[in-house]
Amino acid sequence: MKTIHKTIVATIISLSLCGTANADWRSDKFGESLEKVKKNNPHAISVSDNIEEQREFIVMKNDKVLLHEPDYDIDGMKFDVRFLFDSDNKLNGIMLCGDGIYYDRALTLLSGKYGRPSTISFGNMPDATWADQTKKMQIRLIRIFYTLIRYSPQTDRL
Repeated sequence: MKTIHKTIVATIISLSLCGTANADWRSDKFGESLEKVKKNNPHAISVSDNIEEQREFIVMKNDKVLLHEPDYDIDGMKFDVRFLFDSDNKLNGIMLCGDGIYYDRALTLLSGKYGRPSTISFGNMPDATWADQTKKMQIRLIRIFYTLIRYSPQTDRL
C-alpha cells in the first residue's frame, strides 16, 4: 500500500511541475534579447556584468548571468532562477540554483516529466541529463554544493 501511495504522490508532484519548469522558461525562448527576457519576467532583478557581481551568480565557467529571480517556488522548493546570456546578450540558458537537499526530489520530478535520464551518475557529485528532442533542449541536474537544474539549447557539438 505504501508503494502505491508514494507513486500517486510522485505523479501528483510531477504533474504540478509540468507547467512551471519548462526550458523555454514561461514565455521566454533561447536566443531572445536581454530586453525581451526582462519584459517577460517582471520579478527578475538585473545583475551587472562587472566581474565582482558576476562572481556572486556564476557557477560554471563562461556563464554570464544578467538577470535572476530569487525564491522561485517549485512545489515548496525555493530556487534562484538565473538567466544566462551569450556575448551578444542573447538568452542561451536558464539555471535554477537551490539547496543541495533538493537533488533527489528534483530527480524524481524531472524523471516524471522527461522520462528516464539519458545519462546518470551517482556519488559525491551526482549528475543526470535529459534531452527533449521536441524543444531541442538539454536538461541537466547536478548536485555540487547546490542542486542545479540547467536548461540549455541542444547543439551539434560532441
